[in-house]
Amino acid sequence: LGPLLDAWGVAFDQGKVLGDRGLGLTVSLRQGEPPSQHVAIVGLNRESMNSKDVVTSTLDSINVMTAGVLKKKDGAAIDFEPLLRSSSDSELLPVMRLAFLPDSRSLLEDFKPTGERYVVAARIHGKLKSAYPNGAPEGAQNGEHKAESAGDANLIVVADTDILADPLWVRTQNVFGQHFATAWANNGDFVANAVDNLAGSGDLISIRGRQSFFRPFTKVDDLRRHADEQLRAKEKELDTELKETERKLS
Repeated sequence: LGPLLDAWGVAFDQGKVLGDRGLGLTVSLRQGEPPSQHVAIVGLNRESMNSKDVVTSTLDSINVMTAGVLKKKDGAAIDFEPLLRSSSDSELLPVMRLAFLPDSRSLLEDFKPTGERYVVAARIHGKLKSAYPNGAPEGAQNGEHKAESAGDANLIVVADTDILADPLWVRTQNVFGQHFATAWANNGDFVANAVDNLAGSGDLISIRGRQSFFRPFTKVDDLRRHADEQLRAKEKELDTELKETERKLS
């Protein structure tokens, strides 16, 4: 999508992945391993969502995994309205750090939040320029070439291909041989709301994605995160002492 996004006025770096220490979910990547926080698997909450946009105003939680980040390019003529944003306790990680990841705890080492809230999904409105300003690309069917859209376009761009992956929002249970899927996050509601809204009809939007009145224990989560950071620092200190002792013994 690089040429399209560039023509539309949206900046996207495919070499960077969002890491969010404030909203990173606690997961277990391998069987038998204790759960730990994974900063690249992010649970976006109500504070992360645009409360004024009909697509996200009534949702509670959306989970994304190794998501990218969107920005409006300098000088772009489009309206760029963020729908989903990270917390301020975030930074951008190089893609290669997740390519051969031994464990999620290694991502927390040298993690330095920038204080910026990064955009994961955005609504784009306005006239869009063609990704092919010099005419239709080779092999395209003959037809009238337009340098820009005839009217204002209305798009929703999401920088995460995993947003509808089942493990991020659906829990499957086996009851007497029958499989039942239960949604535990609003990923599906987000996509359904977006489709209804972009299709041009607002009649059904009010019955989509009802608020679930979920109230997370944010204070407990902060205490747990702080304790985890202290334990990690102590573990590093003890590891250094152990290596020094082994050096002296040898």
